[in-house]
Amino acid sequence: MVKKNLAVLGLVIVLAALPATSQAQDAKTLLSTVAKAMGAENLKTIQYSGSGSNADAGPNRNPTEPWPLVHVKSYKREIDLNATSSRVDLVRVQNNADQRQTQTITPNSPWDTQYDFWLTPYGFLNGAMTHDATLKQETVFGEKFTVVSFLVQEKYKVSGYVDEKNQIEKVETRINNDVLAEHVYRDYQDFGGLKFPTTIIQKQNGMNTLILIVDNVKANAPQSSGD
Repeated sequence: MVKKNLAVLGLVIVLAALPATSQAQDAKTLLSTVAKAMGAENLKTIQYSGSGSNADAGPNRNPTEPWPLVHVKSYKREIDLNATSSRVDLVRVQNNADQRQTQTITPNSPWDTQYDFWLTPYGFLNGAMTHDATLKQETVFGEKFTVVSFLVQEKYKVSGYVDEKNQIEKVETRINNDVLAEHVYRDYQDFGGLKFPTTIIQKQNGMNTLILIVDNVKANAPQSSGD
């Protein structure tokens, strides 16, 4: 009787572990498919540029009112996936004067800065492939998505929405005392084999902080020194 009970207990433990194991395998399979579909299998660095508009989503803003957007006449971003680093250089026009803004992200940056790396399509994809990712199915406005989630530093949840074309349409997380940060990606085009969105919309609590139209993308290009 004791042997029988131990055998049953062992079977229950094995069966209980199967869903987690199966989901991990499913996540790995899906992410490999997405990487191939987006041309990211051998991707190490990315440079992209464009123009659009942005806002200062600072603490002095009224959280219930849209932040005013100003014209961004040039925007350049470099991302190093292996180094988990990024640099943005942009020039925006306010009160008829050029304003230069620079953002640098390193692995040691605080989360409220670092999150912006993980919410890029390929930062997210790289993170999901190197962390324990989970899957769930979700329908948003009639469109079906596979939602892939993982934890950065074992506490910050990042979730990406993969559409039926195996493209990443949105990535989201929480920052600044539970503020919802979202990056939405539309209008993917082929840039030398790399699929990249040509419309990028960044939001905080549903309000736009950046609208960018991308016109140039380079994969695996050398990173500049930033000088």
